[in-house]
Amino acid sequence: MGLTGSSAADRLREFPLFADCDTADLKKLTRESAETSVPAGWALIQDETPGDACYVILSGEAKVTKGGDSIATLGTGDIVGEVALLTTGLRTASVIAVTQLSLLHIKSDAFAHLLEQRPDLRDKLKARHKGN
Repeated sequence: MGLTGSSAADRLREFPLFADCDTADLKKLTRESAETSVPAGWALIQDETPGDACYVILSGEAKVTKGGDSIATLGTGDIVGEVALLTTGLRTASVIAVTQLSLLHIKSDAFAHLLEQRPDLRDKLKARHKGN
């Protein structure tokens, strides 16, 4: 069963990034998104490709690589792929599943709508990625 309604909004609010978002915004985001999973070893995002979506890791672990070097490990509650959506540019790194990942796939237009409603969230995301 996928993430839907209030339970999905409540689940996202458990993650620090979405803690300050209101229920209506999170419900809209989850209605316009899809829960998916990928197996360990899967390259979820490839460096230097166009960004059309971002993902919230609902469970599992992923590594971020740049030029073949591992630069970060991400897990439950982290968001990946948002930099290309924030900058309307290309992906800045690759993301590979270390374990099976359960993800919330968020299309770029749904993400853009949330950021319009929550400029504080946009600012928080941009601040996290300054200098990357």
